[in-house]
Amino acid sequence: MRVGNVERDRALDVLGDHLRAGRLTPDEYSARSNRVISAATAADLNSVFTDLPGGFRVSPPGPSAAVTSASSGYPEAAPTYPPPSYEHPNRAAQTQPAVQRPSGFDAQRWIPAAGTASLVLFLLCGFLFGGWAWSWIFFLLPGVLATLPGRR
Repeated sequence: MRVGNVERDRALDVLGDHLRAGRLTPDEYSARSNRVISAATAADLNSVFTDLPGGFRVSPPGPSAAVTSASSGYPEAAPTYPPPSYEHPNRAAQTQPAVQRPSGFDAQRWIPAAGTASLVLFLLCGFLFGGWAWSWIFFLLPGVLATLPGRR
């Protein structure tokens, strides 16, 4: 009978117990551990423990905990469920058509130009008319344009 990782791990645990009890030297433990790791059958595993008290026996597989079908004797397949569907919180907003804005003056297009125009008007009024105290008002022009309705 072939053995798997579960049996090899159990055998390594038992070997560790014998090492801690002083029945094996570290070198013997190392050699036997290598044999356990490379064991393919139950006979290979059992042969590692022949001279140790208690020995080691690979137990044959017991009754499976899996549910078996009465007609075939094979384990029944796990039930399959449809994958969960997750709704995006803004799904309704994504499916509605976009709001159409009236075509006309597009204030958003003129905001960068309004910044430049504000600076030019500020300097002109300040130098030519001496209006440094009140010419700051031109810097409000880009903000006013940003609040006007237009295409976005």
